[in-house]
Amino acid sequence: MPVIIAGNDAQKKKYLGRMTEEPLMCAYCVTEPGAGSDVAGIKTRAVKKGDEYIVNGQKMWITNGGKANWYFLLTRTDPDPKCPASKAFTGFIVEADTPGIQLGRKEMNMGQRCSDTRGITFEDVRIPKENVLIGEGAGFKIAMGAFDKTRPPVAAGATGLAQRALDEATKYALERKTFGRLIAEHQAVSFMLAEMAMKVELARLAYQRAAWEVDEGRKNTYYASIAKAYAGDIANQVASDAVQIFGGNGFNSEYPVEKLMRDAKIYQFLKGTQIKDVVIKPDAPNSLLLDKHADYIAAYGSKKDDYEYTLSEYLRMSGIYWGLTVMDLMGQLHRMNREEITDFIKSCQHDCGGISASIGHDPHLLYTLSAVQILTLYDNVKAIDVDKVVDYVRGLQQEDGSFAGDKWGEIDTRFSFCAVATLALLGRLDAIDVNKAVEFVLSCMNFDGGFGCRPGSESHAGQIYCCTGFLSVTGQLHQVNADLLGWWLCERQLPSGGLNGRPEKLPDVCYSWWVLAALKIIGRIHWIDKSKLRTFILACQDEETGGFADRPGDMVDPFHTLFGVAGLSLLGDEQIKPVNPVFCMPEDVLQRIGLQPDLLT
Repeated sequence: MPVIIAGNDAQKKKYLGRMTEEPLMCAYCVTEPGAGSDVAGIKTRAVKKGDEYIVNGQKMWITNGGKANWYFLLTRTDPDPKCPASKAFTGFIVEADTPGIQLGRKEMNMGQRCSDTRGITFEDVRIPKENVLIGEGAGFKIAMGAFDKTRPPVAAGATGLAQRALDEATKYALERKTFGRLIAEHQAVSFMLAEMAMKVELARLAYQRAAWEVDEGRKNTYYASIAKAYAGDIANQVASDAVQIFGGNGFNSEYPVEKLMRDAKIYQFLKGTQIKDVVIKPDAPNSLLLDKHADYIAAYGSKKDDYEYTLSEYLRMSGIYWGLTVMDLMGQLHRMNREEITDFIKSCQHDCGGISASIGHDPHLLYTLSAVQILTLYDNVKAIDVDKVVDYVRGLQQEDGSFAGDKWGEIDTRFSFCAVATLALLGRLDAIDVNKAVEFVLSCMNFDGGFGCRPGSESHAGQIYCCTGFLSVTGQLHQVNADLLGWWLCERQLPSGGLNGRPEKLPDVCYSWWVLAALKIIGRIHWIDKSKLRTFILACQDEETGGFADRPGDMVDPFHTLFGVAGLSLLGDEQIKPVNPVFCMPEDVLQRIGLQPDLLT
């Protein structure tokens, strides 16, 4: 495909022409032991010497590797790690019998075993300059263009496998009887077959749309990616369902669906893995831009008619807490207007004692905690009616020990944390029934060691942070299974180094705080790769505006800026003040008020 889309007339005549004269194969050599879907991570080097390029490197998982007559080879030609991928790589046509090429053994894979898949080593392989496709630096563009053309056929293959699995399952369901009737007449089986049929037809439409875009002369990257990702997943789901319909027979190699299930898996890898992660570019920020972050926070909200500022009014109190805390961690709190902020908080306290996100909004426990944290930073909690705040928090505790977030009654372990954190900062933790509150939080502990928002809810990193923080403040951390919970938390780290909140989700800088803080609280922070996490966090900075985003390249905001900086503090960055993992506040502030929550070692 690369030669079809990027070869000149001479290259096409020489290499495509021979394939019409006899049954020859070619191979696509891009994947390496350490770089697959992350094409920009390729290490194979090509160095120009006179009219030739000298290539050294290793490729892996090359389909037709041992049968090909020639290869498309993608290499790095610019050694500068900061060179963008669009200019750093070059594509070559390589004769398979060129001296220096060493074939690895044919791999014994789980499925698709007729495929000749192997590794290929290139050692001082000489390639004439006439075999460069388009020109030096065009390789990445060629590889991506090839994906656009090859992903629809891959999706078609996945759909074909799914259709075969559906056909076999339908045939079996119309022959096999249980309890005196065909299993197809059992509603559970008939519903499953119907779901399988819908998935197959949608996958078929997806790859046909991607192919049609090519026929119409339009760029099909969007549709090709959808078709490949969707059809690959559908092939696996339908094959698995077919095995389920076959029951025990489906697990046996005498029946066809066992092989279909093994063969289906490759379609989730072929022509790009469905990665629920991010790829960090080589030129991403790798040092902390403290001055830019301080300028970004100091200027944030200065334009009161700004669209983003207006839209986030419902978060105003928390936004001020995020901004002030990160400024304090960076030693820049003096740049914020203390008097204006204090007056704003006072105007947000209601007669009930609770504090709202902004003037005119309803009070809520979340914003009450944020306000108390802000005033604690300023050593000025007396600016509000503390007794009324205590009464407000006490009034939100329910019979079972849980806490509602406000008068509307939503229950969540986040609010349990907000309640005890607020009271602890005010030195009034004795105002509530702590024992009942602890019983409720412990009832939200799951078999995996994690915590949910309510009893029976799935574990999530945000809830785990709140619950471990709650148990730290109330002196009950010994109730946690630290090793079990630690495993769940450290499994949140993805290949990029970032952390996600629960399985199958993308990494996010906010989890650099919630997961990391929870690990610090339970004494298991050393279980993750700190260096890779630091790289991820730093890559989420905006070098122009300052601030941190959830992921590299996204829009920055104060929320992620705080948690990016706080996460780096937990990782030991000496440019930032030490942060307390329970309260997400500077350690020196908690020391000043004599509050030191428990931490496991």
